[in-house]
Amino acid sequence: MQEERCEGILLQTRETGESDLIVTFWTDRFGRFAMRAPKARKSQKRFGGQLQSFARLQLAFQRAREQGRLPQLLRAEAVEGSAILPEALVAFAAASFTGELLLRMTDEEDANPNIYELYARFLTFCAEQPLTPKALARFELRLLELLGLLPSWTRCMECGTPFAPEESTRFDLLQGGLICGQCRSSREAPLILPATRSGLYALQTKTALPVETETWRDILNLLDRRLCHVLGYETRSRAFLAEVAGF
Repeated sequence: MQEERCEGILLQTRETGESDLIVTFWTDRFGRFAMRAPKARKSQKRFGGQLQSFARLQLAFQRAREQGRLPQLLRAEAVEGSAILPEALVAFAAASFTGELLLRMTDEEDANPNIYELYARFLTFCAEQPLTPKALARFELRLLELLGLLPSWTRCMECGTPFAPEESTRFDLLQGGLICGQCRSSREAPLILPATRSGLYALQTKTALPVETETWRDILNLLDRRLCHVLGYETRSRAFLAEVAGF
């Protein structure tokens, strides 16, 4: 079989057989992509010690002839100039949580180069700067947008009426959008303050807007609830990140 190449970020490893690993990457060409790394557990030299969590790698692989068998990883080399995640607990927790979102919210080989670019940029940020609520909120917002799960922040999902600047609204988790005070939902619909909605809109439209730290926390809480609703469960990795980062 012909050798193929792609770039990928290692999200997950799993032992199989006597010495092999199943390695799952988020790749630039294929989206979420799992491969078998033969004898990777027996010798660190097999792949040059490159198969570290969240490493950004150039990958050479070969697809299996038999249907249903995983492709075989042949070589893995670090991408030149790629940031190395520090051994800081917050950075590792942030990478783990965002990586879990990619694992659970996407299908195998559903390519989306924009998601790859988003994740690579976020890991670079975590390697170079302290994590902030704004940075994490920006990642979550953009991911929801790229997955087609982002609601509009300007109009009511029920009646279509534009929101007044100082109007308080509610967020319907099932519909994934905001509803005005005149429309009621039989489901849980947390209250959204005008400052929170303005901050979300500024993030989405990349508009410069001064936002208080507490508002960023409110925005992050809202996006977390949306993600948990889509996933169907609360992730342990997000709880761990909140514990070590404080938000």
